[in-house]
Amino acid sequence: MELILPLNVFAVTPAQIEDLNLPQERSKPQDLVPRNGENHPSVELDALPVPVLRTLVERSIKKHIDFVEWERMLQVEAAERTPWPVLQIWC
Repeated sequence: MELILPLNVFAVTPAQIEDLNLPQERSKPQDLVPRNGENHPSVELDALPVPVLRTLVERSIKKHIDFVEWERMLQVEAAERTPWPVLQIWC
């Protein structure tokens, strides 16, 4: 059986670079993706503030969740954690 998982690509956008004043570095020649032969600045994804990065990842994950099934599984798990009543045996 073959399992196919979706792949989400994350990239820092020019708007995020400007709005969040992210540090930029010149790309290394071996890392360049040629765009008209220009050396464009690069920004590390982890330069994003943690809350911003967390929100981007969370949104990406939530696109793949069936929330009806999620809620059903939460109910099943809660039921499984509920202790059984203690039976009293009369001697």
